[in-house]
Amino acid sequence: MNKKDLIREWKTQPTLAGVYQIRRKDTGQTYLGTAHNLPGILNSVRLQLEAGQMGCTDLQKDWNTLGPEAFDLGPLESLTSTLEHPVTAEDLADLRELVKNKLSLDKVRGYNF
Repeated sequence: MNKKDLIREWKTQPTLAGVYQIRRKDTGQTYLGTAHNLPGILNSVRLQLEAGQMGCTDLQKDWNTLGPEAFDLGPLESLTSTLEHPVTAEDLADLRELVKNKLSLDKVRGYNF
């Protein structure tokens, strides 16, 4: 394959979009996020937390105090996104709201609500 074919093939690969969580194991307090690229955001979020640069200050403070072993970080719900059927920001917002309601998250049990 030439370079153009490889680029075209890469661009047409389906991606995994969806909702991810960062959950404190002892209390169940949860941060919910959405992403068009779940594997990429999970790496990015872990790096942000380890560098002390997470935008959610309460979560960052707990991470710094308790350490990474006190948290579960991973995908909760996913959708496949393709060029023909892309996942939209609205799709992700709706999916996040469904997950939030399913988990009964509120201001007490959620970091970002």
